[in-house]
Amino acid sequence: MATDRLIGGRLGEYQVMSLLGSGGMAEVYRGYDPALEREVAIKVIHTGSQSPDFIDRFRREARVIASLRHPNVVQVYQFGEQDDFIYMVQELLPGPTLAQRIRRAGKRGTAQSRISSTLEQLSKALDYAHSQGITHRDVKPSNALYNVHDELVLTDFGIARVTTDATQTTTGPGIIMGTPGYIAPEQAISSASITPACDIYALGVVLFELLTGRLPFEGETPMDVVLQHLYDDPPAPRKFRTDMPEAASKVVLRALAKEPEKRYGSAGALVEAFTAAWPLEGATAKRSASSATTVSRPTTNRKPSSQASANKSSGTTRTRKSSTDDLPPTRPQPAVPIKKVAVNEHPAVQAPPSAIKPRATRAAAPSPATPPPPAKHRASWRRVLGLLIFCLVGVLILAGYELQTQAVSHGLTQLWESYGPTALPELPISR
Repeated sequence: MATDRLIGGRLGEYQVMSLLGSGGMAEVYRGYDPALEREVAIKVIHTGSQSPDFIDRFRREARVIASLRHPNVVQVYQFGEQDDFIYMVQELLPGPTLAQRIRRAGKRGTAQSRISSTLEQLSKALDYAHSQGITHRDVKPSNALYNVHDELVLTDFGIARVTTDATQTTTGPGIIMGTPGYIAPEQAISSASITPACDIYALGVVLFELLTGRLPFEGETPMDVVLQHLYDDPPAPRKFRTDMPEAASKVVLRALAKEPEKRYGSAGALVEAFTAAWPLEGATAKRSASSATTVSRPTTNRKPSSQASANKSSGTTRTRKSSTDDLPPTRPQPAVPIKKVAVNEHPAVQAPPSAIKPRATRAAAPSPATPPPPAKHRASWRRVLGLLIFCLVGVLILAGYELQTQAVSHGLTQLWESYGPTALPELPISR
């Protein structure tokens, strides 16, 4: 390739590093901006091998993109000429292209969530360009690339039509400006009838391809495809993708209407209609959950009664009213009773219902203390007790007066004879 000699050299202040891709009329190189220390994309054409009309379109493309400032539209940094080359420096988009992702999805079609985000980003780029008086005229998946943030960026404004450009002329008979698979019927007839509705039609084709993995019209030759866009009705996308609702299929068919006035008035209106016809399942579930929360909010503060919790935990169904049932309804009742103080410390405080054991599981009451002995045994105990007391008193007296052992022995003997078992019954003891 003749332009391979650019690799390793410079175009203006930019270093040409490697070839990214090439087409029939231009090549795109990876470049480096040493002043700002960033990589760029450099689109180059060789003036000696191109017609003056194409060179004019290339210059016009640079002016068009330079006038647009939108996150979903490719940005132009510089335009220049050097030797027999004309180059345009743009932001570097690492890709992939939307066309590559569609091919990767295959005939099963792109996931619904991916379709929604893709359609939304393309619609924003188109609506902004239309607001600036610019019709792209070549909207297709290969002209949309993803940046480093996985955001879709619309590129290649080479055949864009600027309504405010008085120097722009229409194409002659037999010359079609656009890609056959995505071209609107009026665009295939004459460039004089170009309006933003052409981009809406092309966006509808892209949506059809996202859903089904195929184009609505396919033929053996490009002209065969163009004629189908002119005269044939497109098939319903639901024929190839049965999981989509009928309403969403009708949205696509309206975007592919032959008459421009029957299509949606803007790309944003197309997105809004499609989203309403086939909302994301996550968004629907989120709205449903929000509604359920709003409806049930007044009842979430109603806690089950403490007695019900106690009965549930014990497995019984008996009903017993406790003091907590008399509390005002505005006072929240804890689901699990919390014992703050011991019941025995405050006899006036009733034990929580959970502390009341069910009748079926209540432990048997402890047996009372040992009953007093019968009356016939009381006298014997009192006799022994009295004898011990007298003996103790006698010992203390003898110890206090330092009496002799014989005296102690004699005293105890006398004590026993006087108050022994024969005498004790005569004492006034209650029987």
